[in-house]
Amino acid sequence: MEKKKNWVKAGFSTILWGAMAILLCSAPWTLAVDYIIDDIVTYPIFLESGDTLELLPGGYIDNVVYAYSESIVNITGGGVKFFISVSAGANVTVYGTDFKVDGVQYETPASVIISYGMLTGKYEDGSDINLLFMCETPIHLEAPGEPSENQPPVANAGEDVRILSNELSFTVIQGTATDLDGDALLYRWLEGTVGFTLWETVGPNGEAPLDLGTISPEYLGIGTHTLTLEVTDGKDTVQDDMVLTIKIAVNIEKAKVSWDHSNIRVYGKLYLPQGFWMVTLDLVGGVVTTLANVNVVDQSVAFAIKGKDGHKWEYKDKENIDGPIKEFKIDWKGAKFDYKGDEGLHIHTHHIGGTEATLCIHCDHISGAFTLSVNGTTIAYDEDRIITTGLEYEPQKDDNTHVHFTLPFQLSPDMTIEVSGAVVLSIAVADYYEEGFVKFKVVSIFDPEMFPEGSESLPEELEIEISLGEVPNTISGSDLIDAWTKKDNKHWEYK
Repeated sequence: MEKKKNWVKAGFSTILWGAMAILLCSAPWTLAVDYIIDDIVTYPIFLESGDTLELLPGGYIDNVVYAYSESIVNITGGGVKFFISVSAGANVTVYGTDFKVDGVQYETPASVIISYGMLTGKYEDGSDINLLFMCETPIHLEAPGEPSENQPPVANAGEDVRILSNELSFTVIQGTATDLDGDALLYRWLEGTVGFTLWETVGPNGEAPLDLGTISPEYLGIGTHTLTLEVTDGKDTVQDDMVLTIKIAVNIEKAKVSWDHSNIRVYGKLYLPQGFWMVTLDLVGGVVTTLANVNVVDQSVAFAIKGKDGHKWEYKDKENIDGPIKEFKIDWKGAKFDYKGDEGLHIHTHHIGGTEATLCIHCDHISGAFTLSVNGTTIAYDEDRIITTGLEYEPQKDDNTHVHFTLPFQLSPDMTIEVSGAVVLSIAVADYYEEGFVKFKVVSIFDPEMFPEGSESLPEELEIEISLGEVPNTISGSDLIDAWTKKDNKHWEYK
């Protein structure tokens, strides 16, 4: 018959079911339960974390068994009418000989993942094993007697990786997993408590990769991410971490290095994250420049704003009083959307950034009522240009033919603007969207003694890293030149 710890043993099913009802209905219930089955029971068994099930000779569960994470099941005899469902993190062991799964033979000890299949064999008393399993994690097959000592698997998340934001779609983290017992292994990747993958089977050569292109971009923003590879053999679960650093893509458009004038000049573009608005940054920046494996510039500066719109930042120190940087100029443009159609409708943005966007609608040449909707937000014009909307807006003309609307979200390339009524349109935002960027110019001095004659034999790489803003609110990106268009002992040039 069935026995449970912390229960009063009784021979009457009425008392047994009554006790179960009391336990199931009491809240909170955190008491771990041990099921010992050596007789017939007719109800389903649900094993939560810390619960155990011992299925013994003569025991029979005339129903189903669900073994959830961190539960334990040991089967030395008996059977289950329907199936045993094994969740990731559960520990299930069957003791017997002559094990087969759907006809495939397994020698003990073994660890096997049975996604859906019948386990057959012989118990120690000679009776048949016929158990249908549905598993997310390996179960263990042992010879009768004491279980063999399990050796935990080994997880290796790999080396730390630094990539640019435009490399996410084709970057794969090459994790590996091994097990000295030869157990079947499952793995998954996480960042903190966020699961990037479901439990998957480790490859035949220990492959446990993470394809970053399959991860939603919202989880892999610019900055540093600690990624965890978690591996289980069904008995033990182990973890290993690696650090993924994502930087913004920078394009160096021109670069000149002059030994005789002891100068480095670099021009380029730093591409902003989607919808990033530079006014959120403090007016500081930094430059790290590495030439021929030598760190020749490493300085932070404070900018002054030039111009009326605040898009030009500038630092000058012609006498190099504060460091090697003589000049550091920034000219930035935020992301924008601009649609102008033959039907007479002009829709564009003045601002995309933070948690909003300014959407401008010009409809001078449209006759009749029309409605515009995007991302669940609706703007309706009637024939007299009376506007109905839940948005804040500011007319630029008295007749409402030019109006600025404040969207409570960033307008992003994955959205579609639908127009109906006098004009019928479906406008894919991506077709008329431009990412924001920062144009930069850096002029620095360096010590030419670091590059004696014969410098053409040195590594030719020039790497520049640009950062803007104060930590933690900062953006940073880098680029590398390794193919110069002109080069001699004292002048290198790229464009």
